[in-house]
Amino acid sequence: MDANGLRFWQLADAAAWPDLRHVVFGGACTALRLASERSLQPALAAADAFTVAQAALENVPRAIDALGCVASWDAASSSVLVHSVLPDDAVLTTLPVAPTDLCVSADGVLLAALPDGVRMIDLRRRWAPVTTGLTGFVPWRLAARPGGGAWVLERASGRVAILRGRPMRAQAPTRDMYHPQ
Repeated sequence: MDANGLRFWQLADAAAWPDLRHVVFGGACTALRLASERSLQPALAAADAFTVAQAALENVPRAIDALGCVASWDAASSSVLVHSVLPDDAVLTTLPVAPTDLCVSADGVLLAALPDGVRMIDLRRRWAPVTTGLTGFVPWRLAARPGGGAWVLERASGRVAILRGRPMRAQAPTRDMYHPQ
């Protein structure tokens, strides 16, 4: 008996576990663990796995804003589509070339990585879309920064740039923008 006056048993060998349908018993270390219940795909050869991984990197990632709306690239229409709670998708903007990444920054700006720079599209319509770039730098992936802007990764060299700031407003706020009649 133990200190509480209860009986105890040591379950340390395979005989203590007659039904091993959902568990695996390791005899050498007397460990019991849950068995995997899923069926896995057979492993690919290294060359095939590399090819599949490279193909996955060519997909344009989706971007999700603070309200849960999803922006994705539609190659057929060469545009960025937005899916929200509304029944139909809306075209946000068209782009001359396919982006390599989409990202929504913390300050509500959709960023699209293009070969010539980063296209900034304000989701609140404070300014017209603008493309900003850095000479000799080809954006590939984007990651939103907590205070606004983004980190921009170049694929060929692995360099990282920081995108900061915003363009000036297209229109100054007026009184009726904040106090509608």
